[in-house]
Amino acid sequence: MKTSGNSYSSAIKLLTGLIVAGVVLGLEVGYYIARQVKGTAVAVVERLSSLQQNDVSQLEAGIRALSPGDLTMTAAVVTQPIQNPGKDEPGVTAPP
Repeated sequence: MKTSGNSYSSAIKLLTGLIVAGVVLGLEVGYYIARQVKGTAVAVVERLSSLQQNDVSQLEAGIRALSPGDLTMTAAVVTQPIQNPGKDEPGVTAPP
């Protein structure tokens, strides 16, 4: 009877260890994925802000100048493209 008690105790310890290891591994994988997505999302947000603050205003000024017929106005692109946007959802929205 003592042997079955030891086996049961060993099985519980083993299962507890495996569950803890699985939870730790899952947390590490989740953290890694979150960092990857956050990095891409931050880059997309920075580029969108730059587009809104710089490029859109220059394009608007060019369109306003074009309205009365002024074809001499130029609009320069200030916002740099994202070098390596990634293949996740935020990265796909920011093609190079």
